[in-house]
Amino acid sequence: WVFCTNGPHHCLKTFTLKMTRYREQLCCGFYIVCSCSMLNLNKLALNEFPWPFALTMLQMLSTLVIVPLIVLAKPGGFRVNRSQLAHLASAGLIWATPLVFNLQALKYLNPETCIVFRSACLVGVALGDYTLFHRRFSLVETLSLVSVVGGAWIFALSNVKHNFAGYAWGTAYWASLTASLLYVKRAFNHCEGIDTWEKTLYLNMFGLFPTVLLVIGFELNFVSSLQGFPVMSWIWIVCSSAMGILLGVFGNSARAFLSPTGFDVLGNVSKFATVAVSALIFQETHTFLSYVGLGLVIFGGAIFGVKDAKKWVLRFGILALGLLAFKTLVPLLIQEDTRAIVDNLKNSTQYGMQPRDHRTHPFPTFDELAVEWLGRQREFKRFIVVHPIGGLGNVFHALTGTLILSILTERSLVIVWSGCESGLFGLPLSSLCLHNVVKENKHFARRYDAFLRADRKSSLAATICLNARCYLAKQYLINGRRNDEMLFGHFPELSSLPFNERWPQDIAVIKTEIYFAGFLFMNPSYTALLSSLFQGAEVYPTVLRFLFRPAPHVLRHADEFANEHLRGQCISVFVRTTGFKGELNEESVALFHSREEAMQLLGPQHHRCIQREIARLVSHNATVFVASIYKQAKTLFREHYANVAMIDMDVGSQDGHGGGGRTNEFYAVLDLLLLARCRYAVHSYSSTFGQLARALSVQPQILYQTPSPTLADFVTPIIDGVGQTLYRVNGTCRRVLTREACSAIWSRWRSRNRTSSFYERVHSLTPRTSRFPVSFDHRHHC
Repeated sequence: WVFCTNGPHHCLKTFTLKMTRYREQLCCGFYIVCSCSMLNLNKLALNEFPWPFALTMLQMLSTLVIVPLIVLAKPGGFRVNRSQLAHLASAGLIWATPLVFNLQALKYLNPETCIVFRSACLVGVALGDYTLFHRRFSLVETLSLVSVVGGAWIFALSNVKHNFAGYAWGTAYWASLTASLLYVKRAFNHCEGIDTWEKTLYLNMFGLFPTVLLVIGFELNFVSSLQGFPVMSWIWIVCSSAMGILLGVFGNSARAFLSPTGFDVLGNVSKFATVAVSALIFQETHTFLSYVGLGLVIFGGAIFGVKDAKKWVLRFGILALGLLAFKTLVPLLIQEDTRAIVDNLKNSTQYGMQPRDHRTHPFPTFDELAVEWLGRQREFKRFIVVHPIGGLGNVFHALTGTLILSILTERSLVIVWSGCESGLFGLPLSSLCLHNVVKENKHFARRYDAFLRADRKSSLAATICLNARCYLAKQYLINGRRNDEMLFGHFPELSSLPFNERWPQDIAVIKTEIYFAGFLFMNPSYTALLSSLFQGAEVYPTVLRFLFRPAPHVLRHADEFANEHLRGQCISVFVRTTGFKGELNEESVALFHSREEAMQLLGPQHHRCIQREIARLVSHNATVFVASIYKQAKTLFREHYANVAMIDMDVGSQDGHGGGGRTNEFYAVLDLLLLARCRYAVHSYSSTFGQLARALSVQPQILYQTPSPTLADFVTPIIDGVGQTLYRVNGTCRRVLTREACSAIWSRWRSRNRTSSFYERVHSLTPRTSRFPVSFDHRHHC
């Protein structure tokens, strides 16, 4: 209204005059907006449109539609001659190569990593100048190159989003962009008199030919996938194409009135802005060292060629302001609803993440990588759907291995398990359950619906069997007979081949009851990353603490019970049989050498273990907490000890409910939490439930385990047939020093002399593999 004192016409004229006066500032501002948006829009477009070559082609086509109109509107129109056209043709072919490699790299990497590769091109160009043109570099330029190389190296080593395929494409992008910068500049030297718009037009026109060939050769199937393509996907594609044109418009305008130094400073500002926008959109988690590496790369690019002291001050000021803005503003601007899960995990008091000393532990921990992975669930376009089988112990054996695999393969994890509906578990497990993922992730809902409607052959190709008897599963039988090719299930492929190459489908379904982390450590594709994540720490407790987080009401009940009954010294006892359900009956007792030996499993072994190993270490009135579904075991301990605590004598009855109308699942989780509270513990042999309880213990437990009631050959009557052997129950207990879960299937193969056959199968798939890790091979403890 200040401009409009003399009517609308004067208002418009005054406003136009003001905008003309601030044209340069507006151009710089819009250039920064376009520059920082370009990479992020491309990333968003690739998330919806996963065909990098085709996306590059569409962007070039949009440029070829708009730019000729701009050229024709300018005075003089087209001014290129035949000789110049030849130089532009060869330049266009080379110019297009880094564009397609850039989008391929961006498909796997975050925008920050692509900025590192882009900035590292300074080193490649400098090497080209030195080799081809014998250029000598000043001290400042040498320091700049060292800063870029060192920063890129630090960023690569500490980047939690490390992806081999992405780094391979990024390296190709770096090499091709280096060649492009050297060659295209040389070609432009032969094209004097041609403005930037004409150069843009011809580069896109000639660069379109190799791009189309790449689309025909590798991504022609994208055409058939366009039918029913979501509107939002098209919006991102159109925005990325339009942003490329706008970037050219404002970039050319800014170059016209800025000095090379000024435009270079503008470029450095846009890099910080790109990183900030990427953090807002994709919520990437970076380590401290990765920030250091990124800063060194941008700093090295900023000081290259600086000689004037004023320019030094200007660039240092821009860098300092950029770092300050990124450090302070980004955490404030990220929306709370998208960070709720991550913040909940970081601030959890009972299972909270331990702060890492970056000086002594420069690499990201599992918790850091898992939190970063969890925050990107909606970004992933490929999924692992796990169907855990068995009881609570088997379920978490399956889930922990699958969680590690999902992080390694950068796939979203979806859990199909009845326990998801129980309300017993909080974040992050509840957010990964099928019913929640279907509501929150429409892309997964569409893909999963298509998977469920797919034919049997397609479904079977995307299903991974990780169980003991896959060869007897009906879907793998050959003419009703066992399939010897599935003797080891899919464990050989899991141990040797990159998962995403063996199962490239958008949805991969895993059915398992086994803790298979040891097989992942065998895989050469993942060994190095797994070793850096855990660095000698026990894997199962580390992963379990991240995943196993009961709901608040369950934790409250556990705390109330512990405060009332377990305040002093206590011994936790877990009693099981050998996989039977309900009380021991005549049929199950018949599997043992004698009835007396069978009865040893229901408490006498545990009682003798306490008397022999623990009684001398605790006071005579220490509390014994008993967790078991067997009334006989609970009765035995009440007869022998003055202070016995248990949740309920009737918990575990076969009607599926315990006391108070609560389900047995509720009391099972409560038992797990309470078993982990005591300093001393005696567990029944090789139970996945017992392994789960001992891994949850916050303080190191002095733990003893009763021996497994099998013969020396480990043959199990229930699995292998009653006629082969009978159970013997010998010994009392042995000390267990590890909290690592064991792989029962590996113990089974070893006891049946099948490990050599397994290794032969693995080596037939790839010569590069390792042996099964000793830390997961507990032998008789399994």
